[in-house]
Amino acid sequence: MDFHIMTQCYEWEKILISNVQYAHQNYLPKPIIESVLKLYQDKTELKDVTGYEVEYLLSKGMLNSIYGMTVTDIVKPT
Repeated sequence: MDFHIMTQCYEWEKILISNVQYAHQNYLPKPIIESVLKLYQDKTELKDVTGYEVEYLLSKGMLNSIYGMTVTDIVKPT
């Protein structure tokens, strides 16, 4: 993905690429999608429901964690 973005933003006559890692692009596994949908359903249904504040916060926290893990840049400078 990063290389694709670079080809859209830069032009070069010659390029040397080394130490490359890649992954095939695909959909998330079905169990992960189902888990996210269940957490989202719980979060939306439990919002502002008296007596279910803990369950709401847990669902919301898990969704935020999943989002954070999926958008984190795994390529670090060190």
